[in-house]
Amino acid sequence: MTDLYKSDFHAWLDEAVVRLSDDKIQESTLDKKFVGELVEFLSKTAKIEEARIRFHLENLLLHLLKWKYRSSRQLKKWAQSLSNSKEDLECGLTDSLVNVSRDIFDKAYERARIKARSQTKLLAKTFPATCEWAYEDIIKWDKKTRTLDWSFVDEILTQNATEKGQLWLDYVDCCGSG
Repeated sequence: MTDLYKSDFHAWLDEAVVRLSDDKIQESTLDKKFVGELVEFLSKTAKIEEARIRFHLENLLLHLLKWKYRSSRQLKKWAQSLSNSKEDLECGLTDSLVNVSRDIFDKAYERARIKARSQTKLLAKTFPATCEWAYEDIIKWDKKTRTLDWSFVDEILTQNATEKGQLWLDYVDCCGSG
């Protein structure tokens, strides 16, 4: 379990909750109240990690929608926000949190769609009801390097390069292309 603690904190939290909830542990010499509080703390910590991933995934999808469907106003700002969203999502991501992100992807897209409509004042029908990008394309997790492959996200950005002109060059200058 120590290796799991170092390699995948979220999975370690889940495992710790299961182990501490075991009746054999409850019957041991450990203080039952302390074990209960520890289980509650670990559960809450895992939920905080999941909420962080949901927030950053939602933010990434929001900025992708804005990039694709908004006029060229403020696109340089959104290009920087996209770069920040990519970094924030990847920071602290683990195998188990990648699984969490898969489970919440549709809900994160729906929330991003609602926010995009509100923030851009565009009609709801502007933004597709279901995400036009596959989860597996946006979240390409490399277990070996423990990093995300952002080539598909950068490809989405380049699709609009012609109509947005200089903006793509600004994105590459500020944020890199992969």
